[in-house]
Amino acid sequence: MRRDSTAVCWLALWSVMGIPFSPGSVAADDVGVAVRWTEVVSGVWRTESMPRGYALVAEEYCALIGAPVRVTPSTLPPNVRQCELVLLTHHHRDSSWNAAEFVRAKALVRAPRISEAYLSREGVAAYWEKSMPRVPVGRFPALHERFWGDWTYLVHPVGVAGVMCDIADGAEWNWRGWTVRAMATPGHSKDHTAYLARRAGEPEAQATERVCFCGDAIARPGTMWSPYTLEWHHQKDEGAVAATLSLRTLAAAKPTLLLPEHAEPIRGEAVTAALLETAENVQQLGAAKNYDAYTKSLAPLPEYRYLAPEQVGTANAQGNPLPWTKLSLHLFLTGNVYALTSRDGPVLLMDAYSQDVVDRVNELKRDHGCGPVEVVMISHAHNDHYTGLFTLPHRESFQVWTLDRIAEVVDDPHRFLAPYVDPRVVKVDRRLKDGDVVRWHEYELKIHHLPGQTMFGIGVEVTVDGQHCLFTGDNFYHHEQYSGSGGWSGRNRGLPFGYVQSVEKILAMRPQWILAEHGGAFEFHPEDFRRRHDFATKAATLADQISPSGDHRIDWDPQRVRIEPLISSVRQNHPVKVRIVASNPSNEAISYVIRSARSGIVADGQWKLGVPAQSEASLNITLTVIHDVTAGRHVVPFWVEGADSLDSSDTFAVLEVE
Repeated sequence: MRRDSTAVCWLALWSVMGIPFSPGSVAADDVGVAVRWTEVVSGVWRTESMPRGYALVAEEYCALIGAPVRVTPSTLPPNVRQCELVLLTHHHRDSSWNAAEFVRAKALVRAPRISEAYLSREGVAAYWEKSMPRVPVGRFPALHERFWGDWTYLVHPVGVAGVMCDIADGAEWNWRGWTVRAMATPGHSKDHTAYLARRAGEPEAQATERVCFCGDAIARPGTMWSPYTLEWHHQKDEGAVAATLSLRTLAAAKPTLLLPEHAEPIRGEAVTAALLETAENVQQLGAAKNYDAYTKSLAPLPEYRYLAPEQVGTANAQGNPLPWTKLSLHLFLTGNVYALTSRDGPVLLMDAYSQDVVDRVNELKRDHGCGPVEVVMISHAHNDHYTGLFTLPHRESFQVWTLDRIAEVVDDPHRFLAPYVDPRVVKVDRRLKDGDVVRWHEYELKIHHLPGQTMFGIGVEVTVDGQHCLFTGDNFYHHEQYSGSGGWSGRNRGLPFGYVQSVEKILAMRPQWILAEHGGAFEFHPEDFRRRHDFATKAATLADQISPSGDHRIDWDPQRVRIEPLISSVRQNHPVKVRIVASNPSNEAISYVIRSARSGIVADGQWKLGVPAQSEASLNITLTVIHDVTAGRHVVPFWVEGADSLDSSDTFAVLEVE
């Protein structure tokens, strides 16, 4: 185990500087709440409010673990004159918001090495630029150049200068009678780190008190705070896998006192049990992303075939590279594009993707005698399903149809934080509603809202050449493709109950063909979809189990309290009108206090919003950009205060200052 001497050197320097601090056991923080400290065990203090701030105290000095929103250089534990050291557990705003205050107060503020990507000025600027790419001039953007392709959460609006991101996993150092060891615990975030503290001079295995400052690695036993942060990808389970290993590693360290940032302390024998229970819940939750493994566990497998096995998985960053597969006389498939042709010639495209869709349309005319494209439909609001619209010639010659909920995204890409959306506006000519039946040539198209991978999804039911078909977007795949589904995740606005609802609709329809995207069209099998229903129901139960509120629809939605539009253009010293929108899926009314968190960008504001049970509410507000703010893009976070703590929503607005 390494000795980390960096902290010792800096602390020795700053200790002799005598930086004055005012005692702050009960002082107002920057969200207007009194900060009260309680001694947990001798020499270890915590704030009563959440997110918890923790402090090791020795005489009139302290070392803080975390720099949460309510802990500042003027709100320290009783009789503490000086904060010498701040150890950040991870980059999330609620946990590290006041790091800059402590840097200015000459405390040594340290973070894990990996946190540099999420805390440094360069790293944070790169994150926001990648999250909101500009439309390149004179160049067709690649697939990855789309909104919020980086699955990182609660990032600071700007980097924090002066934070030393130098803590390595296993690093150990002494501070005023304490020995502290860092333990990398990724999961809740990629840079998450816990700190184990014991009295100096005691071997770790024999230490009478082994205090673990575990950040947000665990909340109450079995639960995790803002569990949507486990999602490092909309489909895969890397975050859950990492968190499971981290929790078991913490349990193996055998702490006697566990101090989470969003829960009560856990003591004694309950510590190991709590960590292992949470690890088991997280592991099961990660497995709930994989339908393929689930259905294989219920042998025998239902047998159903791909309709075009040569097309499976061919839609990628390069587009739809294969010629059309003729599924029936009037239905064709290439990668992410379906073509429904009419007897008199015109074509309806489902999901015109990529530049080479022009070549595919020409092939329809040349090789199959089809007429012009008359309608393009969009199955869901991911740009690998509609960017071909920007290359099809003669835009006035065809119409774009889609579900009204999808149109809200693609026609106004700055309104929502919706990942994988193209920043270019798509003019939608016909907005369809759930339950609509529309006629196109000889076809009758029944429209369904089909949530799953995302709530912004459509299902189109139609009979083609005697086959009862359902276009399903990215919700469902053959169990051997992409683990059987497009995944579920909070940021993508797709949760397990969405799949439950959609599967119930499909079981009632009993189509013959499921026209999945990415070349994955397959035969419908009732038993397969009954299993999908059970799988989604189980996933919802597991997600509820790990949610502190007991309802994953609350804890798994980072945009449950949001600003619309997300991105606004504004001039200096001018007001801009936006809306606070809050969803409440619970059975009880909720009241929020919302405050803007960057007074250097917009004038301070505070608003109250009540949301009735099982409904949504909104409030029109005005933000005024301060006169000397520089031109460019500025991120403005908001603090959302619930009944007894900060809400877990990732709430912010983006102002493009002219």
